[in-house]
Amino acid sequence: MVVERKQLMPAQDYEINYLQGRLLLSQPLSSSGAGFGMVMSSIAGGNPLYLVTTYEYAPGLSAVANLSTGLRASHWLNDHLQFGLTHYKQGEENFSQTLQGIDVMARYKPGTWVKLEVARSEGVGTPAQVSQDGGFAFNQLASAGQTANAYRIEAAADLAEITETMKGRVSGYVQDKERGFSAPGQIAIGGEALKQQGLKAEVLIAENTTVLAKADNRNGDIQDSKAMEMGLRQKFGPEWTGGVGLRRDERHNAFANASPTLSQNGGRTDLVLRGEYRPDKEDGKPGEKEDWEAYGFVQGTLARDGDRKENNRVGGGGAWRINDRFKLLAELSEGSLGTGGKLGGDYRLSDRSNAYLNYVVETETPDVAWRGRQGTWVSGSSTRVSDDLRVFGETRATHGAGPQGLSQAFGLDWASSDRWNYGVKGEVGDLSDPLAGDLKRRALGVAVGYKFEKIKYSGSVEWRDEQGNLTGSRTTWLVRNTLGYQASPELRLLGKLNWSHSDNSQGAFYDGGYHELVAAAAWRPVDNDHWNTLFKYTNLYNLPSPGQIAVSGVVADYAQRSQVLSVDTIYDLNPWLSIGGKYGVRWGELKASKTDSQWFDSRADLLILRADLHFVKEWDALVEVRKLRATEARDARAGWLAGIYRHVGAGIKVGAGYNFTN
Repeated sequence: MVVERKQLMPAQDYEINYLQGRLLLSQPLSSSGAGFGMVMSSIAGGNPLYLVTTYEYAPGLSAVANLSTGLRASHWLNDHLQFGLTHYKQGEENFSQTLQGIDVMARYKPGTWVKLEVARSEGVGTPAQVSQDGGFAFNQLASAGQTANAYRIEAAADLAEITETMKGRVSGYVQDKERGFSAPGQIAIGGEALKQQGLKAEVLIAENTTVLAKADNRNGDIQDSKAMEMGLRQKFGPEWTGGVGLRRDERHNAFANASPTLSQNGGRTDLVLRGEYRPDKEDGKPGEKEDWEAYGFVQGTLARDGDRKENNRVGGGGAWRINDRFKLLAELSEGSLGTGGKLGGDYRLSDRSNAYLNYVVETETPDVAWRGRQGTWVSGSSTRVSDDLRVFGETRATHGAGPQGLSQAFGLDWASSDRWNYGVKGEVGDLSDPLAGDLKRRALGVAVGYKFEKIKYSGSVEWRDEQGNLTGSRTTWLVRNTLGYQASPELRLLGKLNWSHSDNSQGAFYDGGYHELVAAAAWRPVDNDHWNTLFKYTNLYNLPSPGQIAVSGVVADYAQRSQVLSVDTIYDLNPWLSIGGKYGVRWGELKASKTDSQWFDSRADLLILRADLHFVKEWDALVEVRKLRATEARDARAGWLAGIYRHVGAGIKVGAGYNFTN
């Protein structure tokens, strides 16, 4: 179940190198999202964070015949009832898929509703490739492809909307997917059948008493699990708060997976007692506290079986406000997994700082391999020191049936002036995945930016060290630089230098890396808008990782280096005729194998001539003649295309064309 989405924008959030098939983010991607981040601002509970891309790749060695169609329609029949239909068809031959669905939502008020969704899939569809290390190694999620049905019922109730005496929220769901059900974002390992049920409640039963409850049950071909948790939070006057929580979870794996951490079987019952003290100010104003606070907790495993490990821990912490702007935070604990502690500061200038401590337990995303509950402790501080500087630090301890680990993140963002801005980010932690195994990660990134008058520059350096029980150890460096300069009103200059290198302990075959140097210019005379010209030079080297998928799943074992030069220009001869052309040339070299030392030449030339005609106000037409030549292959292709368009409104035209090239 997706908690939050963020749509990334091209140029602003990422760029694509089409020659190498490489996607480069403008900021590092965190392993998980919580109350910090350079790519996203906040996701509750420290959930796993995924970069999701959907693309088509035509290798050019075989014919591709694929047509994808989709339709989604929904309508509110009245203020309380919504009805929706979905139809989707995609793929060719062995990867074709049809997906159909119906959904109905009955809403009493904004927080009280019931939703039913029924879906049916037929065919394998496109498999998903999942990588834990940024694209060096992949694991595939695919379905068997048989016809299968699925349904989901979910409901929520805001008690304040249906009763005047109670406050709180209750929600629940039931989901059933037959074996082989497949849809984008809904692929289970091996297409396993999966039944899930869950219930969650947070109810204020008295003025100072809150009850929390959550239960989930999972039955799948790979893993069965269930978990139940009850909690009580009680205020004892204005200064004291206490809490008690009891959690029981069980999981049984049909077979061991790639992660030793996630392969544990059995059940465990944990009990937590927690107390907090925050003294009132002497004047007794409500909500105003003294300059210090303290808390303590005791957590113990009451029972366990199988090979589940104990989860005993005792600790305490507090905060001390030294002055109106600065507060110290500290915590120390000892337990079955070792000694833990943290020390931090919260610098408060006005209302710009905050500290937080949360525990979130939630269901997993449906396209991952674990079937169980996921819990995360999140603690940290985020400080807005001034309009220019923000400092953040956070600790996340994750447990349950999904990825587990203890990680710390820290960093700062600083804009020293209107011209300069800086950023730094660090990450230390352990990741456990049933397909990729256990991974220990350390990462550090530094960024700088400058913008003033005609100059705009941004650059960053990233370092990442990973130790995996299946993938070995890998060290990766990445350097990014982008420069723009407005030389004159007519001429804009652009430059880019990106470099990356990765070493793997398993040998040179598993390494990866590239460099990309770009120099470009755009000339648009302000006193003659009839003429526009673009120029671009690219120097690139590409050493693909073995995890990249090539034709028919063959490992990408090659290396490439090239220089590419291209010029585009177009000129308006008169109001009804524009002529243009493009010339591009590539001087390239290839290695038949990454570990081979011999380079082979590979040159290609592309020439395009184009004419645009504007017959009347509503009609346009274009004609292009193209020729592509590969020197070493002694191969060439030439042809032409034509199209005609009609303007149907401001900024909209509709047309048709045909490519006559054989």
